[in-house]
Amino acid sequence: MNMDKNKIKKHESMKPSTSKADKISSKKTVDKKRNESNGEKYAVILPESISAIADSIGISTSDLTEEARNNLAEDVSYKLREIVQNCIIALHNNKRQKLLTSDVTRVLEVSNSIPIYGHSTGHALEFVHIPESDVFVTNDVEVDIVKMVLSKTEYIKPTEEYVKGIWLLPDPPPEKVTEAATTSNPSTSEGTTSIKIDQHNPPQPKPTIKTDELALLSKPPPHFINYYLQVARVVIGGSEPHLKVALADLRKNPNIGPLLPYFLNLVALTVNKLQRHHRLTDALLRTIEVLVENNYIDPSPSLAVNRAANALLVIAIETNTVTHCDDLQLRKRAAVLLAKVIVSWSVEIKQQIDIVKRLLQLILDYNSSLKSHYGAIVILTVLGNKILDSYFWPIIDRYFKLLDEKEKDSAVSKLDMQCIKGAILVSCFDSAKKPYLM
Repeated sequence: MNMDKNKIKKHESMKPSTSKADKISSKKTVDKKRNESNGEKYAVILPESISAIADSIGISTSDLTEEARNNLAEDVSYKLREIVQNCIIALHNNKRQKLLTSDVTRVLEVSNSIPIYGHSTGHALEFVHIPESDVFVTNDVEVDIVKMVLSKTEYIKPTEEYVKGIWLLPDPPPEKVTEAATTSNPSTSEGTTSIKIDQHNPPQPKPTIKTDELALLSKPPPHFINYYLQVARVVIGGSEPHLKVALADLRKNPNIGPLLPYFLNLVALTVNKLQRHHRLTDALLRTIEVLVENNYIDPSPSLAVNRAANALLVIAIETNTVTHCDDLQLRKRAAVLLAKVIVSWSVEIKQQIDIVKRLLQLILDYNSSLKSHYGAIVILTVLGNKILDSYFWPIIDRYFKLLDEKEKDSAVSKLDMQCIKGAILVSCFDSAKKPYLM
């Protein structure tokens, strides 16, 4: 028994002792083997693949050195591993096991890489197994190009929103006055109404109003007012497609006669009250343009025509300029439109003379801006040769002296000065008064 115990002790003493350093070394060896085994799971881009890709995009393989191909292959492999690792993290965070195209796209955006296109689909893809290569590819359907080209294909484009007005004529009001109570007076002029009155209680005398003027002064029906409000909102702040539809209806609608004073007052009040910009001023000018072109209406008896003419005059000769646009072009449009309004809607002679006098005072004022002078000269030109001969040409010498003084001022814009001279030349050619420029 003693001998057996000695053998056991001797055998135990022959076993190697496992120290702490040996344990750490063995752990590193296991981790290294594990990393090597995991590294085999990632794809590696070979330099030959870099050469094939370069050749497919027109880069000759002779232009790429072996060092460049190796470096590119290493960078692409590293980038691919990084993307795969980030995709795994995305799946883990979303608690999913299926990788979506949106996940890859999001990972590419985070990695500051170019996103992929053409891989998202609204339906499930059908894959076909290729036994020779042991791969799965998408099932591509053959397309007959000739048949597809000759076939009729209809493309439906979504239409933009638009406004369409429909006139609903109200029922005629019931007759409240009997035939015995109303008679026609042959002594009155045509177009006036006469009512039989009681001789014991004579009413106060009232001015005679023409029938067309009475139609303009009477309040329109509610659906007319609703139409006006909708169009007014579009003119002041609507979108361009809506504005085109509204203006097209104003140009051809024969039933807007009762609303014409409302639209003209809208333009006048907007010019006087609201701060203008390019879009608003352009919309107001286009509104008056289409109303002038409408042959079914005539607002001549209305005072709103005078207000609209004054509004156009303000746009043409105002001191303030409209930013972010061609201000002189807006002034020219307002001046030409003012002449159309005066001729088409028969503005009173007194107001025409007042407009001309105001323009003459403006262009002879040294403190007024050249842009205002430009608008005034354009208005005088479009009003015709009679206005030029009677009012503008007699003061042309005084105006030239004023321009010479303004031209010496360094603060005066040279472009505005050239526009003024061009406007004078146009007026000179139109009226055949070239000697005045000598």
